[in-house]
Amino acid sequence: MNDIKFKKQIVALFMAVIMLISCCGCATWDNFKAAFIDKPEEIQTIKIGVFEPMTGADAAAAADEIAGVELAHQIYPMLDDKPIELVYADNGSNVELCPSAIQSLVDAQVSVILGSYKSIYTLAGSDAIKEARIPAIAITNTNPIVTQTNPYYYRVSYIDSFEETVAAKFIYEQLQTTRVAILLKEGNDYDSAMATEFVKAFETVTGEEDIVDTVSVPADIQDYGQYLVNMKYLSPDAIFFPGNLTEGENAITTAQRLGYNFTWVGTSNWDGLEIENVYYTLDYDPAKPTTEIAAIMKHAYKNVYGSDKEPSNAVALGFDAYMLALEGIKNATAQTGYAIKTAIEKVENLECSTGYLTMSDSGDPIKEVVVEKYENGERVIVYTMLPETHGRDDVEDVENVE
Repeated sequence: MNDIKFKKQIVALFMAVIMLISCCGCATWDNFKAAFIDKPEEIQTIKIGVFEPMTGADAAAAADEIAGVELAHQIYPMLDDKPIELVYADNGSNVELCPSAIQSLVDAQVSVILGSYKSIYTLAGSDAIKEARIPAIAITNTNPIVTQTNPYYYRVSYIDSFEETVAAKFIYEQLQTTRVAILLKEGNDYDSAMATEFVKAFETVTGEEDIVDTVSVPADIQDYGQYLVNMKYLSPDAIFFPGNLTEGENAITTAQRLGYNFTWVGTSNWDGLEIENVYYTLDYDPAKPTTEIAAIMKHAYKNVYGSDKEPSNAVALGFDAYMLALEGIKNATAQTGYAIKTAIEKVENLECSTGYLTMSDSGDPIKEVVVEKYENGERVIVYTMLPETHGRDDVEDVENVE
């Protein structure tokens, strides 16, 4: 009897709900039906956005980032038996097009956004990403502002200040000197910023102020001779030069021709510079894979682009950005932007092509950075350092919403 009575109560309750809905209109019925009767449609395809300059002045330079993402996608095209689709948004190498490019990815309902090449484009699309609450991963951006101003932005490369800290500590601890000078090209904002960070880092590690000399050279310089003569008068034990690969090679070979046996220290821009007595910071060396994933990536790259080709630092970081995105999507408690963001923040010791990756509270990676030199026809690692962890001091609090 109790069972019959209970069933009657359930039926009566259900009929009462139906009557209430009928009185309130179709909209209420649709809500009730969606919540209690219809099964939510399961996501069949995972979409990852690729936000890059695919046309315009920076398209060629961005190609390696895209190549790394696509290579990872070829190797790992599925996640939990669901296909992964890359959705592309071309920002046209134009800051004004960045917000609309991001909006196209939002409309496509991507889970994570990768890119863009050049911090200026990343920052131009940042507000749209933050408003949409979609996690994004910068690939080669080293500008700290990218992650400082947006709690939804992460990166797989280290930041400028850390690279200069590595160089400063290496000179002080390993070369054991405080006699350092900077060779600085005028009119280059990037080089100026790198030089400023280096001076700050060197003064911090030595505990001394105003001990770094600077020799400035014109932006359009072709012959470094006279400026290296000026450098010789300073008698530095080491020269820090934040120029690119071509500039570094030009300055160093000119110094050698003049008979100046300077010790040079550069940035990761010097990757591939095969000159003796030259050091540079690096987070990826294709000749020395440090993980099984690195070896897989290198083999796949050669299969696609030729056995005589080596993946660049940007290719490796593009590959790692995709791997970090997959890890976040896989471990998220729900397929929402906030849940995926939270999962990305918790990533520890993720095996990638540039080593093992752990995310810090700042949105920046914790991973080894090395100093290499070219010696006896080989690249040799001479110094290794991990960054200190820190939080996002300059960002708004993120609402805990799903």
